[in-house]
Amino acid sequence: MNLFSMSMSYTPQLNGAAERENRTIVESVRCMIYARSLPLKLWAEAVNTSVYVLNHTVPTSIKDKSPYELWFSKEVINIDHLHVFGRECYLNKKGGNGTKRVCGFEDAEESLVQQSSRNLRDRSILKMPTKFDSFILLAEYIEPQTYKEAMASEDSDKWLAAMKEELESLSINNTWVPVNLLSDRKP
Repeated sequence: MNLFSMSMSYTPQLNGAAERENRTIVESVRCMIYARSLPLKLWAEAVNTSVYVLNHTVPTSIKDKSPYELWFSKEVINIDHLHVFGRECYLNKKGGNGTKRVCGFEDAEESLVQQSSRNLRDRSILKMPTKFDSFILLAEYIEPQTYKEAMASEDSDKWLAAMKEELESLSINNTWVPVNLLSDRKP
C-alpha cells in the first residue's frame, strides 16, 4: 500500500481525494466554531478535533471500517468519549473526592456595541471621496465613434491633430501609402 505519492506543484486538481478531505475538514471546523460562537484563536483545536472525529467515524471504501480501524487494525472502537465541540464538560478524577471540575474554555467577555460619542453625518446622502473624482471624469467621457462625431465634439481640433499624427506615423514607417478615395465610395 503506497501512502505517499508525488504530484506536480500548484495542481490541486491532481490531488482530488486530498483536496476533498481538506475541504471537509475546513468546512467542519467553520461549522464547529460558528455553532458555538467560539473565537477564531481556537481554530487549531477545532482542526485537531475535526480530524480526530473524522478518523474515528467516517466510513472508508472498505465497508463498515473507519480510517482508525484500518490503520491500527482494531475491530471495534469506542466513541463514547466524543462530545460536542465547545460544550462545557466536567472532569471526573478517579479515586477523587467526588467533586467535579469544569473543563473547557474560559468565558470570553461579551463585547457590547457601544454608542459612538461623536456625531455622525446623515448617511442618506453619500459623497464620494475626492480621490475618485478623476475616475468619475473618465467614466463620464464618451469617446466619439465616428469622424462626424469627433468633428462635432468640443475637442475636434485635438482629434484632427491626433489623426494627422497617426497618418504621418503610418507613412514614415511605410505601413501603407495613402490613396485617393474611389468615386463610388462614401467619405
